[in-house]
Amino acid sequence: MNSAMSTEDKIRKEMIQRFGDAYKAFGLNKLMGHIVALLIYSGEPLSLGEISKYLHRSKGPVSQILKRLRDRKLIRKAWAP
Repeated sequence: MNSAMSTEDKIRKEMIQRFGDAYKAFGLNKLMGHIVALLIYSGEPLSLGEISKYLHRSKGPVSQILKRLRDRKLIRKAWAP
């Protein structure tokens, strides 16, 4: 089971990296690509803290990117108890 998780982790990290590279290639923010990929891969809502922790980034830049994505209606806020 450990090797399956490790393979899944590798796939997630590769997807996040490639999204970041693709966003950068289109002149967009690389972190935005990382966040979009993480949200797609997750399949469930993630908090600002969870996103920041997973991507090893401070909450400030992540929060700014999330606001830009919300303003463009690419993501929406989800409330969890």
